[in-house]
Amino acid sequence: KLGKALDPASKRRCTWDVCILAFLMYDVIVLPTLFLDFEEPAIFKAMSWTLRVFWTLDVPLSFLTGYRRQDGEIELRLDKVRQHYIRGWMLMDVAMVIGDWVLGIDGEEDVTSSGARSVKMLRASRMLRMIRMVRIYRIALLSRKYAVLFHYKSLSANATVALEIVRVIVLMLLVAHFIACFWYYLGSHALNAGTDVSDAWMVVSGTESLDVGGRYLVAYHWTMCNFVGNMNLECSTTAERLYSIFVLVFAFMVLAVVPPRITALMTRLSTAAVEQNALLTQLKLYLQDNGASAELAVRVERVAAGALRVHQQKTPESDVKLLRLLPEGTRSALHWEIFS
Repeated sequence: KLGKALDPASKRRCTWDVCILAFLMYDVIVLPTLFLDFEEPAIFKAMSWTLRVFWTLDVPLSFLTGYRRQDGEIELRLDKVRQHYIRGWMLMDVAMVIGDWVLGIDGEEDVTSSGARSVKMLRASRMLRMIRMVRIYRIALLSRKYAVLFHYKSLSANATVALEIVRVIVLMLLVAHFIACFWYYLGSHALNAGTDVSDAWMVVSGTESLDVGGRYLVAYHWTMCNFVGNMNLECSTTAERLYSIFVLVFAFMVLAVVPPRITALMTRLSTAAVEQNALLTQLKLYLQDNGASAELAVRVERVAAGALRVHQQKTPESDVKLLRLLPEGTRSALHWEIFS
């Protein structure tokens, strides 16, 4: 008889998910830097092997972790869990793990070899390691999994909106980081190609004499300028012009989505603050008009402000119109869990 799978909301699984998120953020930040022309530090190599072992262990663990069904219930039967993983992300996860190990072994062999071929193979290995960025889909899966925990239970409405604003800004900065690293690669590749480099953006801008950090800052500055339609570097080569066109089109789409999103979130924060101040002002006027003593007025205002905060944190069921559309069984289960 098969036992039960690991509860996806258990402490052990949540701890593993925290590690997944940390390693994914490491990849998102570090992998684009492989486009830069610097010798890979030993810590990067050690982390690469750590990640290979971690993602290898993650595959069998996913076979043993339950999932949430469409009806909201958690499925813990091992046969159902395995079938769900096999039909879902197993093929991609296994392919990524195999690719990681193959690239790791080939990379070690290239380091021990010598000559121009080893340099080219090492660069190719760096580029192929960018395939690990495909694992970003796990961030979306984790976001959906913990949406209820962080959105409905732990944080207030204002804190949730503020966190969403921070998330959007951080996402933009990470996207700009990736674009800047590839823009750096176009310039450094032209310098290292051995051909006429007079048209490369690093030569045109006079940044070829800077160190890696200085060149990266110039590339990041160029990226951020493109998001506002003010390109501060001239493009001369065909590859640079094509990439600049792509970045400008991408920046146009980002500007069409991100600013309205942030504006809407800021409006929600502002509206909530205005409504709260209006209610407290109305109460203060009532107390003044009816001649309440200063001591009693301060006490009433403090109690009212506390009650208002509790009301904002706990939305009354009568204000949630969508609950009326739920089936009676689902509504009964919700009432049982809330009020029991």
